Amino acid sequence: MIPVTHHSARSRFSRRSATNPPTPASRSRKSPFPSRAWRVFSAIVSRLATLAKSHAEAALALLWPPLCPRCEARAERSREHYCETCWARLRPLRDPEAPRLHAAFAVDSLFLEILSAGKYRGCRAVLHRLARDAAKRLSAGIPEGVFVPVPLAAARRRERGFNQSEIFARCLAAHWGYPVETRWVQRRGGGSPLAGLPRTERAQAIAGKFRTAGGFPGKDAPPLLLVDDVFTTGSTLGDCERALAEAGGQVFSRIVMGRAFGARSDHSR
Repeated sequence: MIPVTHHSARSRFSRRSATNPPTPASRSRKSPFPSRAWRVFSAIVSRLATLAKSHAEAALALLWPPLCPRCEARAERSREHYCETCWARLRPLRDPEAPRLHAAFAVDSLFLEILSAGKYRGCRAVLHRLARDAAKRLSAGIPEGVFVPVPLAAARRRERGFNQSEIFARCLAAHWGYPVETRWVQRRGGGSPLAGLPRTERAQAIAGKFRTAGGFPGKDAPPLLLVDDVFTTGSTLGDCERALAEAGGQVFSRIVMGRAFGARSDHSR
């Protein structure tokens, strides 16, 4: 029997490799099972984590209901932050004192606090509650038409992840049954925030910022109902209406959640 040396074994392996060299496809081909299994596993874990978080938040809210940031009473609905007593203290507005304007609430410190929580602190449920309550308050006087929310600049929309005027418009649509159109008006560029600016500076800052998009039907457009979150000087709604009118559209009503009077800043845009 001839002993097999390390050298002879390596030679036979080299000859086999030379006879059947690995192809690029065989080198790169991997079993799809591990990656597919990992994706399924990750999805299951993510779903379980989401469910666990929601159940934990519900249990904490049941055992220790959060305090209303306004009056420190127990908030009945944790995601809406404020107690029902404070929600009921929003002041309904009977006469907005502006032509073709429909406003649900007067802007005061409570309204601004709630609006700011929704717009700037990421409390989306608070903003939805404010929009729903405002839509319910406006139960008469709005003509039939299409709700057109005032658009945000693209950068501001990406930063917030939502447009508060569109949220309000969709709550109005759910209440009135009219359609919502978000593609007919566009806002040019960015610009500085308008909150706190005097009337003249606001008008100058917003002038020419809006334009109609290519799909706007012009003179064939139905009655337009402009929607915004707050009306202070009317500069934002006025420039948006100008763009629609220049393209042949007609605005029949302007609808807002809150109407600010005097020199009060409104946190708009």
